[in-house]
Amino acid sequence: MIQIRLFAGATQLAGQSTVELSPTDLPTNPTVGDVANCLTARYPQLQSLAAKSRWAIGSEFVELDCPVESEHSLAMIPPVSGG
Repeated sequence: MIQIRLFAGATQLAGQSTVELSPTDLPTNPTVGDVANCLTARYPQLQSLAAKSRWAIGSEFVELDCPVESEHSLAMIPPVSGG
């Protein structure tokens, strides 16, 4: 299972803070971009937010072309503002 942690507005839009994807939901040798596409296919309301978000595996920010292993835990981190 690939676990995706959602934060801030993404949690509200998906109605949960964690989503799990089965390796069978993804293509062979998936990338973070493949995970993002599968996530937004399941939760279309996340599409515009996912396009602006940063992605992390563990505590490291990664790009969309980064390979994903089935034991990885990803985080979708939407942009935040504050002051």
